Amino acid sequence: MWDEQLMINLTKFLGCGKIYPSRNAFDYRVNKFSDLIEIIIPFFEKNSIVGDKLLDFVYFTRVADLIKNKAHLTKSGLEEIKGITKNSSRDSTTAHSITEPRLSKEINNNKGI
Repeated sequence: MWDEQLMINLTKFLGCGKIYPSRNAFDYRVNKFSDLIEIIIPFFEKNSIVGDKLLDFVYFTRVADLIKNKAHLTKSGLEEIKGITKNSSRDSTTAHSITEPRLSKEINNNKGI
C-alpha cells in the first residue's frame, strides 16, 4: 500500500502521468513527450539519481534530446538511438564499464554522484 501511495503522491506532485498496477509494483507512465522534456527530465536532473539507474537516465535523456531535435527522422539519428538503446539493454557490468567521453562527462556532471 505504501508504494501505491508514494506513486499517487509523485503523480500529483509532478502534475502529469498516470500509475498502473503491474505484477508486484506500479508503473508510472507519461504519454506526452512535452511532459517528459519539460517536467520529468528537469525534475530528475535537479533531484539526482544515484546508483544503477543513473546510466539508464543518461541514456534516456540523450534519446529524448535526439527526438526533441528531430534526429529520429534521419537515418543517422535512428542509428544513434539504436546504439544508445543497445548500450542501455546490456547487463549492468557491461553498461557501467562504458568509456565514451561524452557519457562519462554527463555522469560526472550529475550532482548526486
